[in-house]
Amino acid sequence: MVSADVINILLYGAAILYFSLGTFVLSKNKKSATNIAFFILCAALFVWTFSITFFRSAQEQDILFSARFLYAAAVFIAPALLLFCLTFPRERFPLKFFQAVLIWAPTFCLFFAIFVLNLLITHVEIAPNREPVIFFTPFYLVFAVYFIFYVTFSLG
Repeated sequence: MVSADVINILLYGAAILYFSLGTFVLSKNKKSATNIAFFILCAALFVWTFSITFFRSAQEQDILFSARFLYAAAVFIAPALLLFCLTFPRERFPLKFFQAVLIWAPTFCLFFAIFVLNLLITHVEIAPNREPVIFFTPFYLVFAVYFIFYVTFSLG
């Protein structure tokens, strides 16, 4: 499928851009809390964008694994965004260790639930000349609430 190749090329370009931008900003001042938080956000976006291309290119035997990887990778974007929003423009990490654990612990639990326990995705259907269709369990509500919660606090 020609359009899929173009889309994947654009996604690879976006992934390279995320990684390059994050690395560039971090290289300007490796001790800056804002630069570190921005790099973490860019790294999360890089991995997620790569996982999209992995899913779109997966063969039938790998499609369920790649779908789980896609959603497991996405869970790191929300706390990374929150960390960046809390840090910028203060130039210091505003969180104590226990607070940081409270932000990242649900992320690792959700990652484990999605990637290891497979609580999010039931199956993936592949149709010729179409994007694969992912079918979710009711656990998707937890995933959605998680994102809404973190993004709301990031913007607030």
